[in-house]
Amino acid sequence: MKQLLSNGPSKPELMRWGRFVFWGGLNTIVSYLVYCGFVFLGAHIFLASMISLIAGILLGHFLNKKNVFRSENRNTLPKYFILWGALYLVHIGVLSLLTRQGMNDYLAGAVAGGLLVPVSYFFMKRLIFK
Repeated sequence: MKQLLSNGPSKPELMRWGRFVFWGGLNTIVSYLVYCGFVFLGAHIFLASMISLIAGILLGHFLNKKNVFRSENRNTLPKYFILWGALYLVHIGVLSLLTRQGMNDYLAGAVAGGLLVPVSYFFMKRLIFK
């Protein structure tokens, strides 16, 4: 048992994961507030959604690069946008699969979003901010 536990994630890795969840949660709140602000100002919900998505990607890139992965790599933003495009497609696929299996739209959204958190962390760590 001791051997099994010693092969788990290191303390720095757990700290990085905690920062990823914290800053990701903050980014989600800010993105939602941007969406609400544009809707309040009279923007169509599709425009408000697009603006909040782009703002969230830009803010997420900054927060992840500086506060989570503490990366000095340059030119990570294009790869970050490409990753989020791919994650969006996976998200839509998971949503479609879950709703076709009878899961309601709200729960499917939460499950699909929750599944993407560790997936996005893995790819950001390995491909974007290495």
